[in-house]
Amino acid sequence: MKKLTIFILSILFAFILPSCKKKQATETKTNVVIGQEFQGGIVAYLLKEDDIGYDSNIQHGIIVATSDQSTGPWGCEGTLVANTQSTIGSGMQNTNQIASSCFPTGIASKVCKDLVLNGYSDWYLPSKNELDMVRINLFHNNLGNLNGVYWSSTEKDAINAYPVLFTNGTVNMNKNLIFNIRAVRSF
Repeated sequence: MKKLTIFILSILFAFILPSCKKKQATETKTNVVIGQEFQGGIVAYLLKEDDIGYDSNIQHGIIVATSDQSTGPWGCEGTLVANTQSTIGSGMQNTNQIASSCFPTGIASKVCKDLVLNGYSDWYLPSKNELDMVRINLFHNNLGNLNGVYWSSTEKDAINAYPVLFTNGTVNMNKNLIFNIRAVRSF
């Protein structure tokens, strides 16, 4: 009986103790491709060297929600939301700036900022250039179920903002017009 107990304890120590070792945190390089379902949506863009947030050691990019969140206005007509940018990597900051300047519910930035989808709550309204990459990489390849005109988080002035017409690119239009709203998130 004593030999059996020692044998069982030996096996337990051999298999259980190694699994209790502290695992070292290592970042692994993500290998995703545009159009792939990933982290709650579809990969729409992979960051390049000059993009905000680029890291040569770890793949980062933009994920678009798999469907439109709704339609609505950009909002805040007559209010200048200072310093919204059009660059890739600026959509989250733009969304936060709009949210701190404009308070109506149902506006494009608020719809995206408040979104909880597929286990993620860090969605935002894409900048003009981020949304244009969605158009080029997904819409033109018949991916992502995209169609029509979508609001970006980039403002032109107190009256107009930049929606992206998925058939032919960016224009500026009145903030109170109703267009599609599609959230994105970064990874």
